Amino acid sequence: MKKKLLITSLCLLIANFGFNQDYKTALGIKGGFPGIAGFNIKHNLSAKSALEGTIGGASNLVWIQGLYEINNPIQDGFSWYYGGGFDLGFWTFPNSYYSVYGPGYYKDDYYFGNRYNGHRAYGGLDGVIGLEYTFAGIPLNLAVDASPALRLFPRVGFALYANVAARFTIK
Repeated sequence: MKKKLLITSLCLLIANFGFNQDYKTALGIKGGFPGIAGFNIKHNLSAKSALEGTIGGASNLVWIQGLYEINNPIQDGFSWYYGGGFDLGFWTFPNSYYSVYGPGYYKDDYYFGNRYNGHRAYGGLDGVIGLEYTFAGIPLNLAVDASPALRLFPRVGFALYANVAARFTIK
């Protein structure tokens, strides 16, 4: 009896994860250039729209991003998406970081204001355009995208990021 209950439970669990190209939520990792990586979640609100969030960072950096995306199916598990959102990051550069690059390296850098240590924050608006593939036989979603960003603070500027994501899909 216990064996039948365990097998039935496992079958229901596997069926709930849905090994097909239609998924409700995907969890995994996302990262790329310029060296920022994090935990990623994409939740489809409908067949055409999704919310995506990432929390992660790099050396001396913590970062969060939230995106609203429009999904456009192509065929056979492929789709492309575009959208926009925000990001917010916090970083610190201790005295040891400064010494690696030598005196005066950050002397005229606006971000540091002639101070090489301390904590800073940045934030802005993000765009995204990408391509994803969801496997039909296994619960895996792979994505590649480009993400232009308009920095609003501590100064106005522009950045461009390239990302790759690998996510486990849940129906």
